[in-house]
Parts: sequence; structure tokens; C-alpha cells
Amino acid sequence: MSHEYDELVLHLKKSLELVSSLGLGEGLSKGRIGEIILASALGHKLVSGDKGLDGEDSKGNKFEYKVSHDNQFNFNFGHATKREETIEELVKRHFQGVKGAYCALMDKGEPKKIVYCPIKTLEPFLISHISSSNGKTYIKRFDPIEEFANLDGAEWVLKTDFHVDSAPKRSAKAKKKKSDKSS
Repeated sequence: MSHEYDELVLHLKKSLELVSSLGLGEGLSKGRIGEIILASALGHKLVSGDKGLDGEDSKGNKFEYKVSHDNQFNFNFGHATKREETIEELVKRHFQGVKGAYCALMDKGEPKKIVYCPIKTLEPFLISHISSSNGKTYIKRFDPIEEFANLDGAEWVLKTDFHVDSAPKRSAKAKKKKSDKSS
């Protein structure tokens, strides 16, 4: 019996075989697919595991990747409750051994914009931002990628005229939440 997804499933199975043979794990999450594409574009190798470091250059420098199709890049450090370490300790531990972070805006699997920011700039910015926020989650969302590019020391690696407006998506989500609560 034939199904409309059969060809796609065959390609996915082959992709999973390649992922395993390259030592990149046994599965492909949405985020991992973007990381593979970004590592290839940057000439990096992926670092095994799903937490912390994502890629490594030929000199052994390690980086964190944030890949998005909707122009929102989240640096999430978990919930504020049940933490014994300070925000500064949490952020510094997260970025231990990391030289910098790349944010990449993708369209159909193709990088359209890539920005690099050194950790010496990003880390204090995130500590300051999260320390001054009142939310229950330690998070900083850069929206759009240009906000990340405006950090001191950040530089464009790839810049095209491609644009995704994430504001309509946020607005739709907010309206849905509001209507769900009133139901």
C-alpha cells in the first residue's frame, strides 16, 4: 500500500543512517537539523550531545548555535524556581568553554542571515538582562536577528535581504492564549 509520504520517509531513513554513521547521534530533532546545516555553512564540526556546545571550528574553538525559521532566537536558562546558583553562575556555567554564539535565520533549510557574537559580550549582556527581569523563566529572546547583531562586538557572517516578520506570529499566539483562558 502506497502513501504520499513514502518518498520522504525513504529520505529521512537515509538521513538517519548518515547521522549515525557520522557520529552525530541516533536521531534528528528540528533543532539538530538546523545545527547540521549551520555547521556545514560555517565549516564547523558538530559537538556530540544536545546541551551546551553545538559546534567547533578547525582550531578547536567551541560555539553555541541558535537556528530559527521565524526570526526569534531564545537563550533559555530554565526556571527561576529551585535554583541554588546565582544567575551569573548559571550563565557562566552554561557558556564554559564557549568562544561565542551564532544566530542563523533559515529559509527552507538555507541560511539567509548569520550573526556571530563573542561570549565576552554576550555573557555579561545575558546576565544583566536576566537579572533585571521578573519572569519565572531565565530567558532572553532576540527578535529579530538584527537585535542580536546590535550587541557590541557582534558581526554579520551572512546578510541577505531576506526578512521574516515574527510579530504577527507572536500576536496570533497571544490571542489564542487569551481566548483559551476565557473558554
